[in-house]
Amino acid sequence: MKKRQSFKAFRPASKSVKMDSDPVSAAFDAGGTGRRSENWGTNNYSPNNAVVEKYSLIVERSRDAQRKNSFAQSARMSAVSDEVGSQITPMPNTPWVDFNEAMMELWTDHEPDMVAGGIVGGYGAIFLAVAARNTSGEVFIRRRPRFKSDKLTLPLQIQLLESDFCPMWLNTVTSNNNLVINGIEYDSIGNRMAYWMYKSHPQERNLFDTTQLVRVPAADIIHHFIPELGRIGQQRGTPRGIQSLVPLRVMATYDDNESEKAASQAGFVAFVRKNTPSPEQLEAMNAANSLVGENPEVDIDKVPEVNLEAGTVQFLADDEDITFAPSHATGQGYKDFQYHAGLRIAAGFGVSYAQMTGDWSQTNDRVLRFAANNERRIVRQRQSLFTIPQVCQGIWNWCVDAAVVAGLVPVVDYAKNKRKYQRCQWTPEAFDYIHPVQDVQSKILLKDNGYIDRDTQIRERNGNGEQVDRQRAKIKQREIDLGLAPVSPTKQTGN
Repeated sequence: MKKRQSFKAFRPASKSVKMDSDPVSAAFDAGGTGRRSENWGTNNYSPNNAVVEKYSLIVERSRDAQRKNSFAQSARMSAVSDEVGSQITPMPNTPWVDFNEAMMELWTDHEPDMVAGGIVGGYGAIFLAVAARNTSGEVFIRRRPRFKSDKLTLPLQIQLLESDFCPMWLNTVTSNNNLVINGIEYDSIGNRMAYWMYKSHPQERNLFDTTQLVRVPAADIIHHFIPELGRIGQQRGTPRGIQSLVPLRVMATYDDNESEKAASQAGFVAFVRKNTPSPEQLEAMNAANSLVGENPEVDIDKVPEVNLEAGTVQFLADDEDITFAPSHATGQGYKDFQYHAGLRIAAGFGVSYAQMTGDWSQTNDRVLRFAANNERRIVRQRQSLFTIPQVCQGIWNWCVDAAVVAGLVPVVDYAKNKRKYQRCQWTPEAFDYIHPVQDVQSKILLKDNGYIDRDTQIRERNGNGEQVDRQRAKIKQREIDLGLAPVSPTKQTGN
């Protein structure tokens, strides 16, 4: 029998030397410590410590960029627009038709009054929740039961709360041995039991109490966030585009400096140097025409300075000269920097460069179609995995509970069949066709060849197949009654 070949593993010469200190022993370049990687420092964070460290500063900078930087504003609002559209529409999907119709009618009537304060309705609340999640990393939605005397369609309203309401710093053990981690209370098996929250926004400068914390049961809170870091166990959210904040600031600073430099240089139009005059003329020139003069104005460092208006032709004294640094504000170097920096920033926000900047000059029909399909796939992922199950379905469940408690819908053994009664299919606003003729033709081919049914196609366009058919029948009958459409022979003979 052939002797089995043996291999000797690499052993460091000293116990103080790590196995990966030898760049040759690293199976991957990222595990080496050679010249390319020797200064690659890392920090080993847990899923939650990565979020907690400098959390307040990160959120403040994210909000600051949203207020002041047009690219940050455009990128985030484009993402929110793609995800929410004008509305994400519910369609009850229970086995009980009467319940579905009654619940949908209640939703339609109550939607304008759903939010406490009355600034927006239920669809507006979904938009604000997604916008707050993008800017601050997360948002809390609180259920607020109401009395019959409030005369609302449903005895329920919701309240939107910024991430600041739940203190990230709160870590303690409750009297019943529940753990409170980053403001969220958990039981012994990790279920969320409650949220500890300020009674008022902690940054509000008014007479309200901004220091007292109250315990809000988890059943009354929707915590909307996306674990963007991709870490299992992440319990709090991070702002969208967090990786782009530093490049965004560098880009804005560079742009401001170049613009200011170009504006300053535009003021100096021409300088004329004359041959050396006589001593008497030189003395007069130094006093009258010198760029600095006998008694020049000085800055805080006592350096002479002078401000010239655009269109000035300044005569310099014989011993004076001026040199300007070249500006790239309109040159190719400036454009290249802005474009590549913009690509990096747009990637961090998860949108295309053209979508963020409004510059579509480097796109064509094929590129646009590919980019649109890719971005829409990401948008649908966020809708299906987070926005709809967390926000939309959570609010719907509260509305169904309120309708049942108020006796406004027909139910049988609701406690036993609660899941069935809360079934609802949510349909986001459909994206516009990229190529109307080709896109519609492809839909027709898919339906005619049995790859998809007509009701599904209508639902994808944010519609309801049953409602569409009823409306078509109603229009057809109206045309017959008005003599706008031919009556079938069967209709004429009465057979």
